[in-house]
Amino acid sequence: MAKITFEKLYKVSGSSLYSILVRLAYFNNWYVDYNPESLVLGEMRQNSYNSIMGDISLFDLVVHHTRWDRSFLESNYKSDFSIIILRDPVDTFESIFHYVELPKFYNVSNFQEFLQKLETGNVTDSLSINPHGRAFGRNQHSWSLGLDKQYYENETAVLQLISKMESKFDLVLMTEYFDESVALLRTLLGGPLTHYLFQKENERLNETKYRLSKQERIKLQNWLKADMMVYNHFLKKFSTKLSPKIQSSAQELRKLNKLLENYCQMKKNKIDVHEHLNNFENLKLVHRDNNRSNLYCSHYGTPTKEKIRAAVKNFEEVKRLFSKG
Repeated sequence: MAKITFEKLYKVSGSSLYSILVRLAYFNNWYVDYNPESLVLGEMRQNSYNSIMGDISLFDLVVHHTRWDRSFLESNYKSDFSIIILRDPVDTFESIFHYVELPKFYNVSNFQEFLQKLETGNVTDSLSINPHGRAFGRNQHSWSLGLDKQYYENETAVLQLISKMESKFDLVLMTEYFDESVALLRTLLGGPLTHYLFQKENERLNETKYRLSKQERIKLQNWLKADMMVYNHFLKKFSTKLSPKIQSSAQELRKLNKLLENYCQMKKNKIDVHEHLNNFENLKLVHRDNNRSNLYCSHYGTPTKEKIRAAVKNFEEVKRLFSKG
C-alpha cells in the first residue's frame, strides 16, 4: 500500500478533498491516523506530532493542518505521494477574514475598512495565531509552507520555497478547478470514479462575500505577493495537465455529483426514493446495508470527528495494533 500525506491548508476546499481521502481509506482498508481533538487525522506541530498512537510510521494516510515542517515529517514518515491544494490567495484571504476574527486582529470593523487601512500601509505582516497554533493572515499559504514573514518581499526566498514544493509534492491541485483536481487525484490513487464523489457543505452565501473591485483585487495581489508567486507558478503547471481525458472525467464527475445532490436532497426532504432508485443506479454509493435506500449521504459531505471515525472502519484494529507495539 502506498503511503500518502495531505497538506491541508485553510479555506481551499481542503475539507471536500479530505472527505474523499477518508472514503478512499474506507474502501481500501488503509491504516489511518486519527486525532480525536482535531478534524484532521493527525495534527502537525513544530517539533512533534499529536497522534493518538504516537508513532506515525505505519500509517497509510497522514493529514496535517498546521505549519509544514518538512524535515520533521520526512524523518518520521516516508510517504510515496504528497498532495496539496491551493486557491487564489486573494479569495483565500477574503474568505479567511470572515472565517476567523481577523477584523478584531487588524482592528477594523469590516473588510472595506481593512482595504482602506491597507492603502495607508499600516497593516501588520504578523499572523493571528490562535491557542491551537493555527495562523491566519498575510501570505498564509507561504507561511504555512515554511516561509517566514521577513522573506515575504524576497523573491529569491519565494522561488526557493517553490523549488522545495516541486520536489516534495506529487500533486498540487487547484480549488478553482476542483473537479479536474479530483480527476487528477484519481489518476494517482486509482479506483472507480464513484469513490471520488463529494458534496460541498457550509459554503458561504454569495451575499456574505465581499465583492472586490479590480483595483482592490490588484491591491491585495500586491500585498499577497509571495502567495501569488506560488499560486501562479503551480496554476500554470496545473493547466498543462488538463488533457481531454481529464476534462472528460471531470465532466462525468460533475454529472454524478449532481445526481448525488438530487438523491440526498430527496432524502433530506423525506421523500420516498424507492420509486426513483433506478435513476441513481450509476452512483454505486456507500450503503448502510443491502437496502439501497439506506444511503449514507453524510459520508459525502464535510468531515466531522464522528464521520471520520465511522468511515475509517479499521480504526479500532489500528488502535489495538499500536497498543501492542
